Amino acid sequence: MSLLSHLFGTTRFVVRRAAHRLARRVPEVPELNDVVASHVHFAPDAKLVTKEILSARQAEGAEQLTVVFAHGFTLSSRSWVFQAEHLRDIPNLRMLLPDLRGHGESTGPVETYTVDTTARDMLEIIGHLAPSGPLLLVGHSLGVQSVLSMMRQADSDFVSRVRGIALVNGAIGSFASAGVTQILRSLPVRLMRKYGQRYPRVAARVKGSVDWVLEPFIASFVYHGALEEGESARFDVVEYHAEEIDRCTMTTVLGFMDDLINHDETEAAPTLADIPGVVMVGQKDNVTPASQTRAIVEEWPKATLRDIPETGHMLPLEAPEIVNEELAALIARVR
Repeated sequence: MSLLSHLFGTTRFVVRRAAHRLARRVPEVPELNDVVASHVHFAPDAKLVTKEILSARQAEGAEQLTVVFAHGFTLSSRSWVFQAEHLRDIPNLRMLLPDLRGHGESTGPVETYTVDTTARDMLEIIGHLAPSGPLLLVGHSLGVQSVLSMMRQADSDFVSRVRGIALVNGAIGSFASAGVTQILRSLPVRLMRKYGQRYPRVAARVKGSVDWVLEPFIASFVYHGALEEGESARFDVVEYHAEEIDRCTMTTVLGFMDDLINHDETEAAPTLADIPGVVMVGQKDNVTPASQTRAIVEEWPKATLRDIPETGHMLPLEAPEIVNEELAALIARVR
């Protein structure tokens, strides 16, 4: 897509969305409902918070499947709100939704903000909250590489428990090899990382002063036509997303940047060989281009590919019906 056509498309989207919002007041996306517990796990260097949600129906004697979600960069467990709500109707599911360190309610020292550390955190959380039984892993964006890193680092007993994996808007190679994440390699961003890490309070003030531009930027760049259809059209998803980024500290943003530039999980591919799964792609993803997500399937023969038109980088919020449909199908498949 040419720059001119992209600008025309995003302008049309913003105008259409403004008219939609003027026509009626749109409520915010609901919070995670029916959380049975908010678990706090203290790792040696971090506080890790995990929400737990159970199916509305539990069939006696049936095997319980634990679904573990890993959210994207600058987001939190709240970003899975549509999926948690939908999957509650499937019997005998237990959902664990951790906030990755530095995100949501989880904390940790900035020098530990890496993909591999988030993966070790998740292994520790699962070992603590779900030490046995079948697992299904779901990752979005940063969470994709966290899931892949977890599989690479895990022992054979853990890998044997994983019945299925769903990866959404992610990459198995370096995020910064394509798309908007190439910006992470630029000189201005390198300087921002350098001085932001040296003067964190100044960086936080800078972030606070530009938060007002987040919503129009997100609306015009991250989301596309599908946002105006179905479940996502009932809520102000863009404002919800902007709130998530606003809650994420500049320390977290800068802390993960170095690792996001070069982190590569190609070595995780062999661990996926015998595991069924699904890979979901937003055809208009400007953050992690669809080609990067499609490349996962080349390394993972047992995965099916769902290529979704008129969508970008936030499929769980932008096209929740399709993501929910694929997750439900994968759950049925692995059972």
